[in-house]
Amino acid sequence: IIGAGRVTLWGALAMAATATVGKLFGVSV
Repeated sequence: IIGAGRVTLWGALAMAATATVGKLFGVSV
């Protein structure tokens, strides 16, 4: 459960970071 939670957490952070960078550079992700 801990491993799966960690993967889910990092996956969510990665998607949030990608979306943020996309907004900053005006690129739709």
